[in-house]
Amino acid sequence: MSIRFTFIIGILITILACKKEKEAPLPIADFFVEVLNCTNDTCTVKFYDNSKNAITWIWNFGNGKTSFKENATTKFQINKKHTIQLKIKNIDGIDAMKIKDVNI
Repeated sequence: MSIRFTFIIGILITILACKKEKEAPLPIADFFVEVLNCTNDTCTVKFYDNSKNAITWIWNFGNGKTSFKENATTKFQINKKHTIQLKIKNIDGIDAMKIKDVNI
């Protein structure tokens, strides 16, 4: 192998090693809520993920319960305001959060 050939191969390896992969789109957290049914003192509520570029989900319902599902269901006491938090991550591990108050 000539010195020139070795030098060119070295440059190509350096260029390829430094090439940055394209970053994933930023995540945008969002959700909407549907009340499914209610009894005298509780309602079953369904939470639908409406986020963009998410691969993981962490729901915090503010009632001591959490979920890691894309769409989740929980029960709440009626006639109360509940603060709901959805935290998502994209494929690069970048997170986004949405917090909404929900009146049941």
